[in-house]
Amino acid sequence: MVTEGQLFNICVAITSPPPQLFLWPLNSSFLIQLTIVPLTAGVRDIGKDNASLAIVGPFNDARRFYCLQLTAVADRVLQGTRSLNLTASLYGVAQPLLTISPNTTTVTIIDSTQIVIGFTQTQYTVTRKDSYVTFNVSILGGATIQGASVGVMFSTGDGTALAGADYDARTQLLVFNNTVTQLPIVVTIKDDGSVQTNVTIKDDHVLVIGFDPVVYSANVNGDSVAITVKVLQGSLAVPVSIRVFTENGTATSGSDYVATSQSVVFDSSSTNHTVTIQLINKLVSDASKVFSVGLSVETPEAKGRVTLSPSVANVTIVNTNVAVIGFVAGVYSVRKSEGSVCMMVGLLQGQLGAPVTVTFSTYLRDSHSWSGFHTNHSSTGLQNTVTQLPIIVTIKDDGVFKYTDVYFGASLTLQSARGFEHLITLNPHQTNVTIKDDHVLAIGFDPVVYRANVNGDSVAITVKVLQGSLAVPVSIRVFTEDGTATSGSDYVATSQSVVFDSSSTNHTVTIQLINKLVSDASKVFSVGLSVETPEAKGRVTLSPSVANVTIVNTNVAVIGFVAGVYSVRKSEGSVSMMVGLLQGQLGAPVTVTFSTYSGTATAGLDFTQTTLPLVFNNTVTQLPISVTIKDDGVFKYTDVYFGASLTLQSARGFEHLITLNPHQTNVTIKDDHVLVIGFDPVVYRANVNGDSVAITVKVLQGSLAVPVSIRVFTEDGTATSGSDYVATSQSVVFDSSSTNHTVTIQLINKLVSDASKMFSVGLSVETPEAKGRVTLSPSVANVTIVNTNVAVIGFVAGVYSVRKSEGSVSMMVGLLQGQLGAPVTVTFSTYSGTATAGQDFTQTTLPLVFNNTVTQLPIIVTIKDDGVFKYTDVYFGASLTLQSARGFEHLITLNPHQTNVTIKDDHVLVIGFDPVVYSANVNGDSVAITVKVLQGSLALPVSIRVFTENGTATSGSDYVATSQSVVFDSSSTNHTVTIQLINKLVSDASKMFSVGLSVETPEAKGRVTLSPSVANVTVQGVLQNIEVNDSMIADPLFTVPLNVHSELFPALSLCYEIHGQPRQYYNLVSDTCTSVNARYNASLNGVGVNIIDDITVRAVDRAGQCVDIEVDVDCGVSVGGSRVQIYSLNEVYVRTYGNSSVRISVPNCNHQQLVMWILCQVRPIEDPITGKKFSAKMQKFVVTRGLSLGENSHGIIAQFWGVQASVTKYNGSYSVAPYPGSAYYILTMQSGGKSRSVLSSVYKFTWERLGGPCLYAGDGEAGWMVGGNLSNDLIDGQPDDYIVSSAFETNFKYSRFTQSCPDRLH
Repeated sequence: MVTEGQLFNICVAITSPPPQLFLWPLNSSFLIQLTIVPLTAGVRDIGKDNASLAIVGPFNDARRFYCLQLTAVADRVLQGTRSLNLTASLYGVAQPLLTISPNTTTVTIIDSTQIVIGFTQTQYTVTRKDSYVTFNVSILGGATIQGASVGVMFSTGDGTALAGADYDARTQLLVFNNTVTQLPIVVTIKDDGSVQTNVTIKDDHVLVIGFDPVVYSANVNGDSVAITVKVLQGSLAVPVSIRVFTENGTATSGSDYVATSQSVVFDSSSTNHTVTIQLINKLVSDASKVFSVGLSVETPEAKGRVTLSPSVANVTIVNTNVAVIGFVAGVYSVRKSEGSVCMMVGLLQGQLGAPVTVTFSTYLRDSHSWSGFHTNHSSTGLQNTVTQLPIIVTIKDDGVFKYTDVYFGASLTLQSARGFEHLITLNPHQTNVTIKDDHVLAIGFDPVVYRANVNGDSVAITVKVLQGSLAVPVSIRVFTEDGTATSGSDYVATSQSVVFDSSSTNHTVTIQLINKLVSDASKVFSVGLSVETPEAKGRVTLSPSVANVTIVNTNVAVIGFVAGVYSVRKSEGSVSMMVGLLQGQLGAPVTVTFSTYSGTATAGLDFTQTTLPLVFNNTVTQLPISVTIKDDGVFKYTDVYFGASLTLQSARGFEHLITLNPHQTNVTIKDDHVLVIGFDPVVYRANVNGDSVAITVKVLQGSLAVPVSIRVFTEDGTATSGSDYVATSQSVVFDSSSTNHTVTIQLINKLVSDASKMFSVGLSVETPEAKGRVTLSPSVANVTIVNTNVAVIGFVAGVYSVRKSEGSVSMMVGLLQGQLGAPVTVTFSTYSGTATAGQDFTQTTLPLVFNNTVTQLPIIVTIKDDGVFKYTDVYFGASLTLQSARGFEHLITLNPHQTNVTIKDDHVLVIGFDPVVYSANVNGDSVAITVKVLQGSLALPVSIRVFTENGTATSGSDYVATSQSVVFDSSSTNHTVTIQLINKLVSDASKMFSVGLSVETPEAKGRVTLSPSVANVTVQGVLQNIEVNDSMIADPLFTVPLNVHSELFPALSLCYEIHGQPRQYYNLVSDTCTSVNARYNASLNGVGVNIIDDITVRAVDRAGQCVDIEVDVDCGVSVGGSRVQIYSLNEVYVRTYGNSSVRISVPNCNHQQLVMWILCQVRPIEDPITGKKFSAKMQKFVVTRGLSLGENSHGIIAQFWGVQASVTKYNGSYSVAPYPGSAYYILTMQSGGKSRSVLSSVYKFTWERLGGPCLYAGDGEAGWMVGGNLSNDLIDGQPDDYIVSSAFETNFKYSRFTQSCPDRLH
């Protein structure tokens, strides 16, 4: 094997026999001829194009070896691998004693140069509207190609653009040769019609790595200590290197331990590492010593992104002869909202031979004075039986966001150890408590959508504090980002800081526009926010963090959402949105499609998916849309949202002058359900010598679907933690299956002689999203530790409740504990709360005398009722005061000495519709709905929302949706709400929509009865009944206007009918944009029946797309293969009316809407031969408006069963003039003594010109299901000429359908 340009040798040698056996004549010689032939045709490898000869020799007994030197030509031609075949033969006289073996060899030659093939340019730019991009691949250099081909595989791959969504993926083999040196590849670009931009996604996930635990203890005589470092929060996809290193404390490296500094690498599979530190073993008598271990980030990219916490661990080398007392935890953390932190001090090593007293103290750890905690000094006594003690420190909360965490310190000081102080070590004797600020501060744009004239000077953007308050300044950067508008061309870019503090919560940033004359469409740029203050990053919420500014061209009409965002409470039931013409004028009607889509709210679960066409013109510039909000009645504590978008459907050729902006908006659904969690009961009593007390916390109102965590904590009163009870602070989680929790608080059993003591138990919300959404009430419970030597008198019940209508409340006061050695007098008194004495209850003051025989006394308080509904509960209080106990007052305790009485308003207020059924003419202007107070009277205002909901009538098409508030009070008990109807010419059946009610006033929800809460409105159509068949005999015929020359017009006065074949589709209507096919049924009960059981419509919508509609014999409808009841898109409308009829309206090529009805019925059938009668399902097809009978169509005029019909021209008035060349006609159908009329329009060739009417359709014959030229089959051609092969086939002999539809259904 050789390479082009390389020298190589071909050697021939005499290998046997040995010289002494050589039989060739002595001193003679011979020559060898080498023939060189290229094995690859047409290539030059040795400088010649044909076979080459070479002579090697002479060979004799003295010269037995010769080599021929050749060169492989370097021709810089890419040929691939080639081979040469060399054949050796004796040159000259033949010698039978001489054998040449082997006599052939092969030389493989490899190209010495490479060919360079690549893209002719490295960067391509294309807009979505270009629809494709062309890549050019070419031979750029290196070798040329001759006699071979080179294949290169071209393939696309995703970047930020995605195959299928943004472009069509392409893989193609490119073949180059000496004539093909450049090839183009076309890749299709997809355009979804939306404006896109680049979005930088910042990784705000939190990765926390730290020590766990942070306190280690090692024996002074041990070998080593193992330190654990782990991922404490988050997960990672890329490796992060962390350095672990030691630092001296009282223990020093080289003397007490071996210093270390090593790296550990964390990744997705390695989230936990152990670092071993060697100790220096020695005999010591000094106290325990401490050194620390620290962490640092090594990976450069991760610095500042990875949180190291805890970043320090402490190692204590302990002397086992010493008792160690210290903080059980190295550090503590508490959220402001928790209210307190529980710390534990314990005997960590050794034993105690005598009691040891340690003083616990808190102190400030920074240089600033701060009142965020309650300083506590207490003495803690430890002994061998008491080895751990808790300490509760109260955390104070001013309710203001500070964005920084603060901390205070706590220390231990040895007070006494009865002479053994030298054997006591306090370690750790100090700790820190971090107070985390969990208040929410939200800063954002308000509003988020701005509009500015292209010829204006500037636009003012507002940024404000939307939630929370702050005590320290926060700097926010406001910056612009290009969209379709670019800085320097359309506006002046800005990036500036605004500072928020307690006195400055609102800022305006002005952005200069570049004034110019433009003729292009409106443009958009955005304004964003970022947090500058380092300490506030990750603590301040920026939302909304983006505002959009549209620079509008005043020559362009702008349609969009009137409001940028919407908000609705679940209980409202619906949200009303407004779309309007925001700028410019409309020269022609513009159709826009409104559609909702899921966000965090789910269609069907949280709201009703809504798609509606909206038609604007110069007189209709605003249209409301009502979207129904669904409510499952369950508290979720989080708000959810869904989106709504606008899509331009048609503007009659002026689409380039229409801009949709804003074309999207969000609707926030606020969960306004009430969830109340509290103590029940709120008063507890425990014996001073008891073990514990069980406290109950439960859901008192509402239900929940998501977990809520509640913290239960104790607070000292006259009873103190550590002396009378063990403090607790623990979490309980409520969810749908867990609505009741019991928290047990341990009591400290002791012999006491003092009076009873009390402490309290409180609640706080832990789940961040639930804060401010969950009501804690009652949020405090009181626990009394009673001394059994003391007599206790108090209210038997902690709280009382009474309904207004009851007239009075009975309360009981009794001797709750102990005995009385002498009479005791207690005064009972009431006092006002939200209830007023004299107005809501009778002020009552009574003396109550107790002794050993009278231990309980009732008190009756009168409740007053003004008979008026107030929808709120009120309360008053009652208290006990000790008057006399004959010198034993110190042994009498009043507990509980106070209570509340809630007065519930049980009056009934009923508000509802009266009447509940309304009827309006389709050509009327409006309908007035009445809502009134039907029962009761009220003293406080109540707001009620009145809203519409679609039925068979739809908002935007049949009526204008409304959602408005009406307020009832003592002087206003009746309201009328007017709903506008949309006036139009219709021929379909009557339609219905409903009107509903919901309570808006939060306090009145659940207290006001809405009944009747729904009213129904029927919009009466022009056509009340479209049924056209009352005959007992069925004969489905259809007329086919034929395409003939003008001299044959009189022939069109005949009526033509087709009798169908079993299971075969026939075409009924066909023109350039609509085709209707019908399938005829097989025999039923052995009888051939000429009835239709399936009708299909293929139409072309206003977007130029084919739409396939199929209706079965039960009036079940499928559009594009999917089952529907209502379909509305691009002016194709389908609506079902139960299982009896279907109305289909499609755009037709006569510039009208072609309106068709399909009726599904069970009808009696008669066999014309035997007279046998039976029932069968069948379909009837009727065209009521918009049929074209011109030269480019054929089709059915009307299809009836045994019904005569006539046509007369309509000369009356109409709201919409017919298209030029068409006219309105009245089709009159008579059957069974009844007459029905339909107003229809026929385009161009009218029935009068046809010499008609041509509408007589059958005379009571059922007919056989046969084809062929029967006597009454007088159509143009044979019946088979109208047969189509499948449901949506449009290709047959007389087809007029010219659209190209793909195989798949739309």
